[in-house]
Formats: sequence, C-alpha cells, structure tokens
Amino acid sequence: MVRSTDARSAAGYDHDCDPGAQPIDRHGHDVGGADRGAGGSPTRSEHRAGGRSVHQRPVRSRGGRHRIHSHHPDRFARCDPDHRCRGIGLHITGEHWKVLGLSVTNSGKGIVLDGPNHALISGVDVGKTGTVGVHFSTGSSDGIIENSHIYDTGTVTPDYGEGVYLGSAKSNWSKIMGSSRVMDQSDRIIVRNNQISNTSTEGIDIKEGTTGGLITGNLFTNAGYSGANYGDSWVDVKGNAYTITGNSGSGTKTDAFQVHSQLDGWGMDNTFAENTVHGGVPGSEVWSESPSLGTVISSKVSKARSGLSNVPVTEQLR
Repeated sequence: MVRSTDARSAAGYDHDCDPGAQPIDRHGHDVGGADRGAGGSPTRSEHRAGGRSVHQRPVRSRGGRHRIHSHHPDRFARCDPDHRCRGIGLHITGEHWKVLGLSVTNSGKGIVLDGPNHALISGVDVGKTGTVGVHFSTGSSDGIIENSHIYDTGTVTPDYGEGVYLGSAKSNWSKIMGSSRVMDQSDRIIVRNNQISNTSTEGIDIKEGTTGGLITGNLFTNAGYSGANYGDSWVDVKGNAYTITGNSGSGTKTDAFQVHSQLDGWGMDNTFAENTVHGGVPGSEVWSESPSLGTVISSKVSKARSGLSNVPVTEQLR
C-alpha cells in the first residue's frame, strides 16, 4: 500500500507503480498521482494513474463509498464557487488498472482513460461533473465499466454531458490521435450493469471508429434529457458491430437508442435485443438513420411512444 500526503507527493505516481500497489491519499482517498505541469512540476488539476502493470498482478486503486473522492476548491480537480468545474477527477494512462469502489464528484470530467488497455472500473460513483462522466479515449481497448452509478453529468456544459463516452468524434481525431486520418479505436469496451441517470446528453455515446463493444444490463433514468448538441437518447451508436442487450429505463428527450453514420462505413451492423422501455420515451425505442446500416432489432413490443423502431424489425418477440 502506497500513501501520499498531498498533491506534491502524489505526483510521484506519474512514474511506474509496482504491480499490485494501492495508492491512497492522506484522507483515505485513492489516487494515482497529480498531473505535472510545465517543467515537470505538479499541478493541482487531477489524480493521474500512470503506472504500468502486468496481467497477473494489475495495479489497483481501491476505495469505499464512504471515502468520497470529491474535490474541494483548494485541492485537485474542482468546481469553484462560480460553478466552473475544472480538471479530471481520475486520469488513467497505465495498462491493466483496476479502479474499485471510488467516488469521483465535482470535477470537470470524472474518469478519463487515455490509451490504457484492459482497465476495469467497478463499483464507482461518478457524478456532478461539468462535462462527461467516464471517457474511454485514445485507443483504450478491452476495458470494462460495471456495477457503477453515473449521474448528474454536464452540469456546467450541457453540450458535452455524456455519461459514458467511447472513442472520439472524427473532428477530434487530429487533437486526440495526432492526425485526422488516425481513428480513435477504443474497441471492445464492455459497459454492463450500471445505473446511468440525469445525463444532459447521451447516457452512452459510442463514436465512429470504435468496434465490437457490449452494452448490457444498464438502467437508464432521464439520460439524454436536454437534447443539447443532439444528445437526446440513452445510447447513440456511431461505431460498428456493437451488441446492445438487456438494458432498460425511462425518460429521455427523444429516443431510447439511436444509430447514426457520421462517416462512410460506420454505424454499421449493430444489434439491439431484449431492451425494455418503461415509459417517458416520446420517440422510438430504436431509431436508425437508414435501413442500409444493417441494424438488427430483436425486442418485445415497446412502450416508446413511436413504437419499437422507424426501420424494419428483424424479429419482434412476444
């Protein structure tokens, strides 16, 4: 177990952590270290989890629901009295991290994964963020977020208040990947058994360039409520070959699930099965931009106001 006493000592976690290390701060909050500014000096913007690990002994950051990982105005990522939220609550850049049972609140962004593979985020609370709750980015693949509560996102900038965000929009590839021709292939992410509520834009936003993820067992409540920046659904799929199954919920601006093609060859071959709308969905359960995208829909008769889908349904269960 590694203890840090303040932001400066926490900055040491920018370099390698021993496999199995469990960084915590002096308040019992788990940290991966503070970010570094110009010249290598630590800034007070975020906790950074950047150590490398191995598959057999992943690095763990463990907390408890009573060890609230909140950010006060005088330390780390925070929301100021003028309601401007800044920084990232937990910034993960190392491989094979396990983040278990933390609470991340009152930061600009909640948890951001920049490039790590095989990360596990389980049993966390992420909420009251200025923009996005959890973001898998920069080619972060084969990760899992499960059994978590993500809520009250986009409190400062509603246009970017996604609950869970997979990949990056093509317009951001140049910034994120270094070239507009290099896709952010944050592939095969599993989002399962989470409660996602009161997100200003999509509960889950799946970007072009990503492939093969699984969205299952999630409960959505009032996700995509604002319609800001076209974020008006529980889940918006722009990637390929996703399976969206066994999810349920109520309340949104327009549709429960949407499929868009933002780039030729993307938004293709996604499957929706046995999802349930309990009410409060004025549009379709599954809205697809075009029948040519090959969206497969197999579900019960829907309680969405406009029915199960605007495109032909593969199989309607009784």
